[in-house]
Amino acid sequence: MKPEFFIPFIVSNSIAVVLLILACWRPIITRWSFVAIFVWAAFVNGITSLAHPEVYRDYAPLALIAIYREFIRGFFWNHVAWFVFPIAVAQLAIAVLLTRNGIWMRLGTFGMCTFLLAIAPLGVGSAFPFSLIAIAAAVVMMRNIERASRPMIQPVDGSPDRPLLDDKDTTRKSGKPGVI
Repeated sequence: MKPEFFIPFIVSNSIAVVLLILACWRPIITRWSFVAIFVWAAFVNGITSLAHPEVYRDYAPLALIAIYREFIRGFFWNHVAWFVFPIAVAQLAIAVLLTRNGIWMRLGTFGMCTFLLAIAPLGVGSAFPFSLIAIAAAVVMMRNIERASRPMIQPVDGSPDRPLLDDKDTTRKSGKPGVI
């Protein structure tokens, strides 16, 4: 790994680990962190792809698989903005979808995971394994947000929402005072 990649690599992967931990206990913070990351990425990629497209050519030697290197050195080489600007638009769309609930959040999470999986073969150029850790964080985040948003099941008989006591307490076994 080149020295200039070391600090961004450590920072990126540390952020991914923190997002994974947060996804377990604070999925809403994780969600808004992903929104911020994807808005920032959309802005940076959109501007850079138009103003300095040659920057993206530097990813070719960093790619882990030959097909990525060949693609970057091939058609992509002279048409960077054609590819990267639409990716920036997609990143912004992912960020917007992540702000919504239900199917929209799931669609945003799917788009985010697809994007992160697609950049993983860029190796250190995408701070690999950042994308795999971030995918895990996204899946945990989505499941925890969906779990928290499900309505609690209320007892059919209208009794208060409290657990029934064990067999030793016969005064409240049914959940209603005075009924055994």
